[in-house]
Amino acid sequence: MYEKVNEELINKIAELIAKEDEGKFEENTEKIRLMDLCCECLKNTTYGATITSVVGAPFKSMGCISLEGDDIVFDSPEALATVASAASNAEVYAKTDGTVRVDFTFHGVARKK
Repeated sequence: MYEKVNEELINKIAELIAKEDEGKFEENTEKIRLMDLCCECLKNTTYGATITSVVGAPFKSMGCISLEGDDIVFDSPEALATVASAASNAEVYAKTDGTVRVDFTFHGVARKK
């Protein structure tokens, strides 16, 4: 019984996500520029991490900067705090492979037309 309810719920969520990403979007160049500046700041003040920046994921209206590594060192706490406050969300978590991942999510990098 619960499996059927869970499957229906998952399917409904998938439909809502697909509907959200339908249609045309226009980029918010200011928000993307802010994200680019934050990424450059992290590249210049962070060691021991692979840094990636993606616009349009997990949704078209979002962007994410991710840091991943065994031992991430932040050379400037002020820069880290600035990036975290510029982002819509910041998460830090340990992965099962022994590495650490830090995600800075930016909402509003694109808007529906």
